[in-house]
Parts: sequence; structure tokens; C-alpha cells
Amino acid sequence: MSRYGQSVREGSSQIRSLDLGNFQVTNITFPASLTLPSHYHRRACFAVVLEGSVEKVFARASHTTVAGSVVTMPPEERHTDHFEAAGANMLVVEPLDGDRVERLLRPCAGVFNGVNHYRGSGMMGMAWRIYHELNDPDALSPLAVSGLVLEMLARAARGQRERSAESRPPAWLGQAREYLHANFNGSFLIADVAEAVGVHPVHLARTFRQHYGVSPSTYLRRLRLDWVAARLVRSDEQLSLLARRAGFADQSHLTRLFKRQTGLTPGQYRDVVRSR
Repeated sequence: MSRYGQSVREGSSQIRSLDLGNFQVTNITFPASLTLPSHYHRRACFAVVLEGSVEKVFARASHTTVAGSVVTMPPEERHTDHFEAAGANMLVVEPLDGDRVERLLRPCAGVFNGVNHYRGSGMMGMAWRIYHELNDPDALSPLAVSGLVLEMLARAARGQRERSAESRPPAWLGQAREYLHANFNGSFLIADVAEAVGVHPVHLARTFRQHYGVSPSTYLRRLRLDWVAARLVRSDEQLSLLARRAGFADQSHLTRLFKRQTGLTPGQYRDVVRSR
């Protein structure tokens, strides 16, 4: 596990980059079937997938970002990347440090305040234009790319406001989430959660995914893995016992899912974190 911030270029097979003073804009190609274990980036990121796909696994959600998808994250947001069979070609915008950049981004600061994932209407055309400027640059490329980056961020900020106005979660959804947190290591069905909050199970599953980015079962699995990760750091309990206490079928089930989320087995995670 990376103790320090990892470059967005880590693991890439091809890179084209341009420093605009306010932003670092990079076109990155990642090879097929690459997994980047749990890590974070020191800077905020705004990424558009041009080709291929990547599953990004965060602490509370996972997103499969295919061509045309936009994903944003704040600085130091820990996540794991799983690049699928075709790899991925991505355009990444990173705001640089400084008061001037902060003032410039103030109207669209919300774009970088959290993890966001959506299909970016109109983004692909601008992203591909930036791609061509990076891969066949001339003296005017910095000016052209600067304008396109600002237009993309403005579009993203406006879209975020529209989605926010349309996506206020119903009160029962918060109750369902609290139910999962309170009973994360118990044995129950999604139908039990739906009955507890008074909605149909299909409606619960659909609305939960809309607001939290994952299914209730995936969210529950994340809660269990987070609990295990905390116990690995604070206790010497055997993995088989932790697996049972967290609600997993057995130790091998825990190990398989834990490695998928963090890139490390539970034993490796315990060793790495305790050595820091």
C-alpha cells in the first residue's frame, strides 16, 4: 500500500502531458488487466475515459468507468483500479497548487470536493480535441487546451448542480443505510431491509444504487471489509475469527474479497500498516 501520494501515471504504458501553469493535463494509456493496489493521488483529479474501461473501487462505492464516463476525486482519496480486458485510454486534469488556481476554480470547486461518476454529455468531444492537441502539439496548443479544460470544468459544475437538485435522497433511504451499518455482520436479506423501511425491495435496490453508486449488497460487503481492516490494525485476532465475526462465509471468502478491494491479502495489509 502506498504511504505517499502516487502519480496518476503509475502503471501506464504511454503518456502525453502538458503543464498549463494552472493545470497538469495528461493523456494516459493503461495496459489490459492491470490492477493498481490501494493508493491515492496528492492532487485532485478530473478524468474522462476515452477508450476502454476501468473499475475504480473507493471505500464507500465502486464505479465501472467506460468510454464517455467522467470520474472526479478530491486529493488523497484512496482507491483501487482494475483495468479490464481492453485497458484504458484516459484524459486526466489535475489542478496545480497555488492561490491563483484556487481563485480560478472557486466557481466550480464542487467538482473536486467528492467522488463523482457520471456520463459526461458533451465531454467526449472536448476530451478528444485535447487528446489531439497533446499528441500533435504546436505553439498554440497550450492556449487551445487551456480553453477546453475550463469549458469542461464549467460544464461539469453546471451538470453537478442540476444532478444535485434532482437527486435529493428520500428519508427512508437514510434509514436503510443506517440499518446496514447497525447490522453489517448479521444474516439478513435485502427484503428484510426493505420491509424495515417500508418500500419494495426492487425500489430499494434501484434507489440505493442511484444515490450511493453500488448495490446494497456491495455496500454491505464494503462495511464488513472496512471493519476487518480496522481490526487488523488494532488487534491480533486470527483471520478465521475475524471472517466469522464480520459475517463472511469463511477465511478464504474474506481473503478473496479483501484483496480485490485493497490489492493486498489481510495478512499483508496487517504487516504493511503496522510497519508504517
